[in-house]
Amino acid sequence: MNKFKVREMNIRADFNWFATRLYTRFVANQKLTCNDQHLLVACQPKTGSTYLTRILGALPQFKSAVLVPGYGRREQELDELRLLSWNTSSYVAHHHVRYSEYTQLLMDRFDIKPVVLVRNIFDIVVSLRDHFREESVEGPMGFVFPYMADWPDSKIEELIVHMIVPWYFNFFLSWLECKQKIIIRYEELNKDALLTVNNINSHYALGFSAQTISEAVELANSSFTRKNRAIIGRGKDLQESSKQQIYLMASFYEDVDFTPLGISLSKP
Repeated sequence: MNKFKVREMNIRADFNWFATRLYTRFVANQKLTCNDQHLLVACQPKTGSTYLTRILGALPQFKSAVLVPGYGRREQELDELRLLSWNTSSYVAHHHVRYSEYTQLLMDRFDIKPVVLVRNIFDIVVSLRDHFREESVEGPMGFVFPYMADWPDSKIEELIVHMIVPWYFNFFLSWLECKQKIIIRYEELNKDALLTVNNINSHYALGFSAQTISEAVELANSSFTRKNRAIIGRGKDLQESSKQQIYLMASFYEDVDFTPLGISLSKP
């Protein structure tokens, strides 16, 4: 490594140290007020979050933000310095982040409005199976080796149900603790994106007109190129043992309504 590269790394390290000290001394534990709108699409993977974020990002003055320092297998916990740098802009960000007391503290401090995006869990299993084969096995939900993508359908689906679906339960259950959230289902977004965004607009009193939202949806539709299969009901053909394992997980929480995840405990 040459001396110029070492010097650049030292400068970056010094800056990060200084920024962290500055934040800790003057900003931490204070509520930061501004006139901008901050939306967080807290989403389960394979729920159409990129599409929803594209629509919200097309609203006037909104930008798409990244509030985490990295992806891959890393849990997508919000980063305070990134929140600080984005605080004076209206933005929408989408991250696979579960709810916690500290996440609530950050949302309070930076005036972040959470939009929680979920999907039928049986359909997600099939969608994840295809994602592993066609895109990547990396993600914060559970560890999957690349060679596992070549397994037969039944085996990889069983892996997903036992090792990854628990993360989805934890995501959903954790966000139930958040009082000011709005829960959006993938199926609603897929059926009527305009109505979905209007509901978000009303819930948080964002103040956009129906015409403005319609234009944002049209703009997003014309520029959105990451097309997934968007098939509802793909999970109906899962093997029965996988379905029963999912119902078993849900049964431990007998007082929780899991219908947003497509689970009805009255009809296993």
